[in-house]
Amino acid sequence: MLPIIKRNDSNRAANWINEFFNEGWPLLRSSFNEPAVNIMEDKEHYHIDIAAPGRTKEEFQIHLKDSRTMYVTLQEKDEHTCTSKEDCKVLQREFQLNRFEETIALPDDVDTERISAKMENGILHIALPKMDEKQRLRSAKMIAIE
Repeated sequence: MLPIIKRNDSNRAANWINEFFNEGWPLLRSSFNEPAVNIMEDKEHYHIDIAAPGRTKEEFQIHLKDSRTMYVTLQEKDEHTCTSKEDCKVLQREFQLNRFEETIALPDDVDTERISAKMENGILHIALPKMDEKQRLRSAKMIAIE
């Protein structure tokens, strides 16, 4: 079986170079601040866990593009904890994640109608139920030959 996850790494090296020349070393360090992703499989499901401590479910979006590609995005709301935003300036920031996107190529046996997700204790849990053999045969599309 092909791997479930296909990371979108195409621009990571270019981003590191641009951040270094535009902002210096501290932003280079922040490139490694992406959430960790675990993938597990049992007889009935694939499970994807994304560690995102301090994040809320409202900051995440999960959507399917064609029936075999799932996108998980995190868009951080830029909020400071200062009482007066006019007088607030960041002196040091070691954890910041403005945007994160994970592209996941789904295996053929995933039942896309029953995918579920929940946020619990800083971890986004995504359950991808597998179809049994009968469901897979019913979902197959036959192409007529002329």
